[in-house]
Amino acid sequence: MPPAFIVGHGDIGRRVATLWHDKGGPVAALVRSARDTGPARAVLGDLDRPSTLAQWPTDGAALFHFAPPAPAGLGDTRTAHLIAALEARPPRRIVYISTSGVYGDCGGAWVDEMHAVNPGNDRSRRRVDAERQLTAFAERHAIPLVILRVPGIYGPGRLPLERIRRGDPVVCPEEAPWSNRIHADDLAAMAYRAARDDAPSGIYHAVDDEPSSMTDYLYRLADAAGLPRPPCVSLAEARRTFPPGLLDYLNESRRLDNRRMKKVLGVRLRYPTLHEGLSDLA
Repeated sequence: MPPAFIVGHGDIGRRVATLWHDKGGPVAALVRSARDTGPARAVLGDLDRPSTLAQWPTDGAALFHFAPPAPAGLGDTRTAHLIAALEARPPRRIVYISTSGVYGDCGGAWVDEMHAVNPGNDRSRRRVDAERQLTAFAERHAIPLVILRVPGIYGPGRLPLERIRRGDPVVCPEEAPWSNRIHADDLAAMAYRAARDDAPSGIYHAVDDEPSSMTDYLYRLADAAGLPRPPCVSLAEARRTFPPGLLDYLNESRRLDNRRMKKVLGVRLRYPTLHEGLSDLA
């Protein structure tokens, strides 16, 4: 197993580090300050401070780029700083976690990886910028790049149970826009597979088999947790009263086609639908 270097050592980063380590590969992770990084060796550095990005264990490594863009602007400065630090010691391949938000609103249509990007907010525009920067870097250095476009992630430790307990309203089912999800363990397994030397480069939808809506997800999670279902309001009322960050999601509707991920990348989902994912959590 070649070494791996994880930039963005959050929940998914920790899961990938464990998978890589368990298969016998050495793994390191970029962190801003000393902390427990599990099986990964901690490398101190901050993508917002390029001067701290001096020592990189990336020669011959599989690089996982999981760090989100900075919270403002149209471009991803963190990816720009990362690429500058990698120019002298490029990795053997890169796996980047992007967002399905790069497509913007698709009116509930089915979307595959050939669909044009059309981001509807600055957060997604920064992701498009990151994808373009990484694509150019990979082409310059002739290294494989896999981009995983990811929707909402759920799993142990990342369930909106407190929102359900508070009774925060949702959009009534008949008006709720289409959305997509992936279980955290399946996403980690996809990222691990994408970093192997035989994984074909390209863009893949890291998504399960069952598009539904945020309302459906919260109803089913409430049922699985034995909690009352949250109340619902009309879409018009939601647009008047919901916080801006949540409105970004309500203003977009799409169903992601995951056939390329399964056929080309060869991933078999452990949790293909919410039924399996929420049953396991229960």
